[in-house]
Formats: sequence, structure tokens, C-alpha cells
Amino acid sequence: MPKNLYIKRRGQLLRETTKVKTDRSSARDERYLYIRSQLLQLRYGVSVESLSMRSRPLSSLSRPSSLPALESPATESPAWGKVDMRGMRVVPTNQARASRAIAGNTSIGEHYAFAGMHHIFDQVCLTYGMILMSSVVFIQSEDKTKIMTDGSPIFLRNNSFLVFAVFQHASSAVTTVKFANNDRSLLGCSSLDGCVSICSMFPEPRVIFILKGHSQGAPDFDWSSTNDLIVSCSLDQSMRLWDANTGNCLRTVFSPTQAQYLSCLFQPSNNNFVVVLLLFCPDCIIDNWLDVDRLKICVEQLGSSKGEIQVVNVSTGIFPRGGSIHVLGGSGGGGGGGGHPPKILSLAFDPPGNVLWAADDKGCVTSLLFQGMTGHLTRGHRLTIFENTPITSLECRTWLSREAPDPTLLVNCASNRLCAFRVEGKDGSLKFRRVFPVKHTKYCVKSTFCPIMSFRQGIAIVSGSEDGVIYFFDLEREQKSCFNTLQGHSSPVLDVAFNYDESLLASSDASGLVIVWKK
Repeated sequence: MPKNLYIKRRGQLLRETTKVKTDRSSARDERYLYIRSQLLQLRYGVSVESLSMRSRPLSSLSRPSSLPALESPATESPAWGKVDMRGMRVVPTNQARASRAIAGNTSIGEHYAFAGMHHIFDQVCLTYGMILMSSVVFIQSEDKTKIMTDGSPIFLRNNSFLVFAVFQHASSAVTTVKFANNDRSLLGCSSLDGCVSICSMFPEPRVIFILKGHSQGAPDFDWSSTNDLIVSCSLDQSMRLWDANTGNCLRTVFSPTQAQYLSCLFQPSNNNFVVVLLLFCPDCIIDNWLDVDRLKICVEQLGSSKGEIQVVNVSTGIFPRGGSIHVLGGSGGGGGGGGHPPKILSLAFDPPGNVLWAADDKGCVTSLLFQGMTGHLTRGHRLTIFENTPITSLECRTWLSREAPDPTLLVNCASNRLCAFRVEGKDGSLKFRRVFPVKHTKYCVKSTFCPIMSFRQGIAIVSGSEDGVIYFFDLEREQKSCFNTLQGHSSPVLDVAFNYDESLLASSDASGLVIVWKK
């Protein structure tokens, strides 16, 4: 009997002790998770709650009332920058010497300059012609490499990369090239023949399938975050959702206002929403191509064309309420150049998907606040970069190096300029940072960031140009910022794209040629 009482009492004490420890542990874990989320947001500029919003109940998204806010004066950290706890951002410094020493203490020029440049033409791997496209003949000799496309020779010259593969569309410009997210092999290309081609680079370059369905040019497309869906837009007033694994068209959404679709983007944190650009300017399309010069004429003479941004729920095909907006441009909010409304030419999200930038033919960049749960758009900040200068490309990157988050927006202006702006506030306000000379006056030329963050000095960006050259610029170098060029195109280079590990670089031009370069 005493033994049974002892065991019963012992079990009771264990249960009481466990309950006390569990309560204390729960409160401690809750505080730890909150502090950890704040530090991650401070360090990387991404809200942990927004990333896991779909997998958590709404009641758990509010901040625990018992936890104090992390507020303190700005402090200095020589390892990675100046910390501003109130503004939740980190100001980059040049004191990360130990980190750069770990990375080999190499400069950005050394990182993107490859040994064996004189052996480039001997190491060209493969040349292929796309399905249903014109033939490509590959000729190689000891001192030069020549590609014959429909009898026209293109001599490939470059300073670093090796030519890995060449794809030739008939005569239609390839306006967009994009590698799949976190995938080094899958490459998509959209062209003005209305097709979107999906290619695989490994083990051998080949075309997996061609997405057909648009009756006019397809100027843009985008991959979903998991690479299982592809959205494409067309000048035939339709947008299509594709299964990236089978190539089947899952849904077609037509413009309710009979406008042409010019650009499309998945919302980064909620791929149910797609943002599209509508262009009410059929006179600007010449030979299935958006003519920037004609765009200026339409603004001055017609005055009736306008640009609009719409949010589409591709799961239902419904346009959500509050997801359509006309962006005002020019001084005074009425559109520059005599009050004519602007035509929006390019879009870009910040990585979390909270801010959407839209650029128009008036030289204005407008930030819009995007509500990820409802698809509602709200106007934020507007900045005029160059008066009456079309802006053909935008791209945002939060982290440019491992030293500190440094949100930057790339802006391609059709006045021979590539500009970089620092993102200053949560409303997407911009502050001028750098400008680089790039041949660009007529075509829709695009640029991109090099995707890998490193401790090396310098931040690399890549841009196409109308002189057929691919330019590499160092965002932090004051003198001689262009540290490399690739020459292989005989037509204006419209778009460039890296895969996630920077082993391949794809470039496309106005003649339909796509070249994949290999380090």
C-alpha cells in the first residue's frame, strides 16, 4: 500500500512540474520566435509573417501584446553595416574586410573575368535550331567561330563567357528570356511570333515544347514561384495560363476593355494574382512590334491612348475589385506633354510583393502598394526621371551583396541611359544612385542584376543595348564602371537573364536570335 501511494504521489508531482515547465517554455518560445522574426526582417528586409501567411490562421498574425517592440538607437557594426532599428534597414558600409577575405578577397572584375579567353572559340559546345524555326549552321575553324543563319554569318566575339547554345527564331524578335526560379536548366523565351518556347540546357540544349495559342505577338511571360505555371500575355488582347510540365493551356483571360496586353507578372507571395499591363494604342504596333518612336507620336497627336494596370485572379479568371488603376504621369498628375495620359511600359515587384513599380512613356516611375490577400492597389510615390523619355524596363533587388540589404531599382530609359535608384521607404520612394551609358533610344531594352550575393567588392548588373553588345557594369565603381562586354549579336539585344547560380547567361535580340553563354 505505501508503495502504491508513493507511485501515485510521484506521478502527481511530475505532472504538476511538467505543466509549470510547459507554460514557461511556451512563453519563452513565443518570445524567441517573435524576436527571431524581427531580426530576420531587419537583416533581410522580408517579413516572416508575410511569407507564411497562407499557412497560419489570421489570429496568429498579430503581434503578442506581452512582447515589447524592438526599438533602439542606430548602432554601428563593423562586420556588416550600420543598423537602424527604427527604420528596420541596414546601411551598407565598406568595412566588411573579414567577410571579403573569406571569399578570396577578389574584385568583381576578377570574379567575372574568366581565364582561357583565347580558347573560347575552341570550346563552343553546341548550336541548335529551334523547332519550326529557321536552320542554324555551325562552322568552326582554328581562329574564329561563325554561325550561319539563313545564309547570314554572325561572328561571335566575347571577353569572358563561352557560347553554350544558340537558338534561332525565324525573324520575330525575342522580347523576353527568363530562367525558371532556382533552376539552372529551364529557360523560357517569348517572341513576337506569338509563341513561348521552353528549353532545357542540360544534359544537352533542347526545346521541350512550344506554347502556342496566341494569334499575335507575345511580348512577355513569367514563371510562378514553384515553376509549375507559366503566364503569358499577347497583343491579341488575351492572357494565357499554362501548365509548365505538360505545356497545356489551363485558362485564357481576355481583356474586358479590348486592350492589348503588354506585360505580365506573378505576385511573388500569392501566385493566384497576376498583374498585367494594358495598352490602348493599336497605332503603336508596327509589324507586330511596339515602336517607341511611334508611341511618342501618339502621345503628341492622338492624345486618347492610355495605359492601365489590372490585377487578375488566374485561379478564377476574375478581376478583383480595387485591382485596376490608371497611373497618372507627368508634372501635376495629369500626364506630361500637354496633359495626355501616359502609357505604362514596364512593371516590377519588390521581392516580398508589397510594392509594385510602374514606368511609362513620360519618364515617370510610380510605386503602388499591393495588398496580397485582396489584390487591391493603392498609389504610393511618383518620380519623374527624364521628361518624355520612355522607360522600357524595371527590376528590383533587395540584397545586392552579403554585407547589407540595399534595395535597388534598375531603370532602362530610352535616352541612352541605365539608371539605378535606391529604394528609400515602404511606399517605394526612390533616390537616385547611379547612371550608366547604354545605347538605347527605340527598342524595349531590358537589364538585370547578377543573382549571386557575395562578399566580393562591387555589385554587377547586366544590360542589353541597341548596338548588339551586352554590357556588365559595377554599381559601386566610380571610374570605368563597365568591366566586361559580350559581342555575339548582330541586332539590338533586348533582354538578358542569368540562371540562379550564374553558370549560364541568356540573351535575345530583335532578329530572333537567343544565345546562351557559359562561364
